[in-house]
Amino acid sequence: MSTKKNTRPISEEHKERIKRIGEKIRELRKEVEPNYETFAYKNGINRMSYFNVEKGNNIQLSTLLKILDGLDITLEEFSKELK
Repeated sequence: MSTKKNTRPISEEHKERIKRIGEKIRELRKEVEPNYETFAYKNGINRMSYFNVEKGNNIQLSTLLKILDGLDITLEEFSKELK
């Protein structure tokens, strides 16, 4: 049995969507905390991981949920913000 992961490149469409998610997170975060490092620290998120989220890099769901908790919004509310 092979342990190699099935990895395919992320499509350009998905890259754009991930970038928009990062931009929306940045916009919402600035409403509650102007400094991204402070926001990350207060919410138990690695500073560089959080920086990468706002820059539109791929994100783990657990990190997204921590961010949304810090923004005090649900996943459903966040998804409506993206439209």
